[in-house]
Amino acid sequence: MGVLVTITLASAANIHIELNRYDEALGKNSFEATRGHLRDSAFALVAALSGAIATVVLKPLGPATVHWQSAFNSLALVTIIFSIMIVVDLTLAAFSMRPPGHRD
Repeated sequence: MGVLVTITLASAANIHIELNRYDEALGKNSFEATRGHLRDSAFALVAALSGAIATVVLKPLGPATVHWQSAFNSLALVTIIFSIMIVVDLTLAAFSMRPPGHRD
């Protein structure tokens, strides 16, 4: 999770910088909402990493029952799936970016 979050946050920062360049080229603040969504995704990834760390730390502290173990395994899977969905969203955003004035 740490490697996934680190690499993805670097990519999100690059997208953010590119959106700033687009705004400068257009002379207006056209991508403010997009930058907000990007920021939300970045913080969600940090929250997912925190959740993953908490899961790893708390799982062995509980009872060794099937219910406890399965609850924490489920939490770990949900955290991983959530993180993958954010990475897919950011990847789609990166590949959909076009320079200002570009027409397909």
